[in-house]
Amino acid sequence: MRFASLASGSSGNCLVAEADGTVLLVDCGLALTETERRLQRLGLEPSQVSGILITHEHGDHACGAFEFAAAHRVTVYLTHGTAAALKAEGKVLDGVPLCLVNGRQAFFIDGLQLVPFTVPHDARQLLRLKGRGRLTEIDAEKRIQQALERMRERKEIKAPKTPNADWALIGHDPKATES
Repeated sequence: MRFASLASGSSGNCLVAEADGTVLLVDCGLALTETERRLQRLGLEPSQVSGILITHEHGDHACGAFEFAAAHRVTVYLTHGTAAALKAEGKVLDGVPLCLVNGRQAFFIDGLQLVPFTVPHDARQLLRLKGRGRLTEIDAEKRIQQALERMRERKEIKAPKTPNADWALIGHDPKATES
């Protein structure tokens, strides 16, 4: 599994994950053009995205999801509670394919199996996931960054020299060129 944080913070959250040929955006709290630009820096085209999984309805996680999905004919995956909250806010666009997932049952997006689990958060129906047996706290990319840093310190991984050499390790800013 490879992953990169396209954005993390109150101004937008978006994680890209890839496993077995499935490219998934987990949350999409960036504007359409910004999401496209950051994907491009990773060497990815929007047409490679298999779906967008929205963890909860907060704007910093969902504000760009439907615009991206409409522009690139991508399915948006979300729980019933999240869909209801976003519809009530007028954020769901007509014509965008939706797939409602059960927040208590494993599901697949193409070849990627996702296993939800619950955690407390101030959202209507938060979705946290395990993918392929690894815990991924979707709306807490900071924790992912901390884990990567610990691995770097232990010399278990080496950060790439170029942005798309191995985007799994790029981290918060896809244009980073740490060594």
